[in-house]
Amino acid sequence: MKTRPSEQKIYIADFETTTEPDDCRVWAACAVEMRTQEVAFIGNSIDSFMTWLSEQNSIVFFHNLAFDGQFILSYLLTHGFRSTSRRENKTFDALISDAGAFYSINVRFKKSGKYWYRCQIRDSLKKINSRVEQIAKAYKLPIRKGKIDYEAYREPGHELTEEEREYVQDDCKIVAAALLTHWDAGLDRITAASDAYNIFKHDFIGERMFRHFFPVLPVEIDDDLRKAYRGGFTYLNPRFAGVRNLSGIVLDVNSEYPYILHSKPMPVGYPVYFEGKPVEDPRFPLYICRCRFAFELKPDHVPSIQIKNTFRFRQNEYLASSDGEIVELFLTNIDLHLIFDQYDVFDFEIINGWRFQTKTGLFDRYVDQYMTLKQTSEGAKRQVAKLMLNSLCGKFGMNPKKYRKLPFLDSEGVVKYSMSDPEITDPIYTALAAFVTSYGRDLIIRASQANFNRFIYSDTDSIHLIGDELPEGLRIDEKELGAFKIEEAFSDSLYLRQKTYMHTTESGITVKCAGMPDSCKEQVTYDNFRIGSRFFGKLIPKVVKGGCVLINSYFTIH
Repeated sequence: MKTRPSEQKIYIADFETTTEPDDCRVWAACAVEMRTQEVAFIGNSIDSFMTWLSEQNSIVFFHNLAFDGQFILSYLLTHGFRSTSRRENKTFDALISDAGAFYSINVRFKKSGKYWYRCQIRDSLKKINSRVEQIAKAYKLPIRKGKIDYEAYREPGHELTEEEREYVQDDCKIVAAALLTHWDAGLDRITAASDAYNIFKHDFIGERMFRHFFPVLPVEIDDDLRKAYRGGFTYLNPRFAGVRNLSGIVLDVNSEYPYILHSKPMPVGYPVYFEGKPVEDPRFPLYICRCRFAFELKPDHVPSIQIKNTFRFRQNEYLASSDGEIVELFLTNIDLHLIFDQYDVFDFEIINGWRFQTKTGLFDRYVDQYMTLKQTSEGAKRQVAKLMLNSLCGKFGMNPKKYRKLPFLDSEGVVKYSMSDPEITDPIYTALAAFVTSYGRDLIIRASQANFNRFIYSDTDSIHLIGDELPEGLRIDEKELGAFKIEEAFSDSLYLRQKTYMHTTESGITVKCAGMPDSCKEQVTYDNFRIGSRFFGKLIPKVVKGGCVLINSYFTIH
């Protein structure tokens, strides 16, 4: 008799695990049905969880699959499952990037007649990039994350206490309540960027018009355009590195990238190749060029040139000089004009490039709708609007060449990974992402330059200035799209390097340091905040037999 699995349900799950490398296992597992928030499973081992899962037809989210997924992969590989994309009983395939980012694990348990019992396990952190306790607050949920003793020993078969059951259930219910808001808004893709791209493409412009404005370009052309695609401008004025007692203000751009999508001309269509200096043509006003030149920063100017993937220059630094060397770069014409304003340029030559037609207003309805929702809503709806506004641009710059990590067991039963052959997909439209980030750097660097005598620091969409008076030449408004707003005022500060500084504000001392966990930030003072300082309390994941443990270690400010 053919049995049909139940209708596909969506669950949010969580594991609680031991902390000893020699005794790595799941001691609590829970799954909550997303829509009802009812507990569908609670147990004290991964075996009982996977047995329950094998009878479902489901999508299951873990919040940080990079951790919980290690236990699932270990279970699958030690229980007769094979890693393959073939549709066969007891098989699975994992989508894990070459950088180790976990996106999904697709498990096929068994087939009954023509029906499959299968599960797609996803990472909710790719949908909502916040810790569970932050989600509860931001989404204004009536539930809060609890606390338990993580280090306490729980023997195999440990019966969960009421406190432990409540803790693991609440973790699942918080993510379930937040994720339900996304699902009800039609945001059902694997990542927030895919959600934004899918909604824009199908609900705001349509497939036919999308491909008219953003045609699929050959990978060879995309490779050239991608070399002009860079991130946000993050820079510390060296005059203020390590200087104490600076008071000032931080100004942020209101929704910088959505503003650019809304207000700036965007590249569209199939680009036209050119060689040498491009002739001015109002039909093709934007271009990306391959050029060569030497440069020296003008006195009292903010640098804008960063050169990656070379032994000659540090790739995370903005450069004041090429030291007489002629460098070769791929640049948008927005970046190029900025360079000529900030630097003295020598031996300049444009070799070749690609010219684009432009269109303004393609993203207006999308940005207007979600800006209105962001400005008029609170809690979950506001968080969804923010994600939709901030997630769209990056999807256009997705690299079409991808590698996967393929899991296997080594001789000691530990999950290891080999690298797949490259998979080539169609690029979306890299030129758009390149120009959005280029416009963004132009906006922030010119704002910093206009206030150079006060300029301390910048990070993508913000500038930090000495003093509390309003800056020169900037639109100031709390909500206006693309205007600057005063984010905070600080009475004391210490800046060490990019993304590493601390402030004293009315609410106390805040520490910003890329990669530093909160447990280490609690130890920071103005006296010990310096390059080379070490703080104990950073948890380093270590893959061991059975899963993964977090090892307490030091965080060092390099």
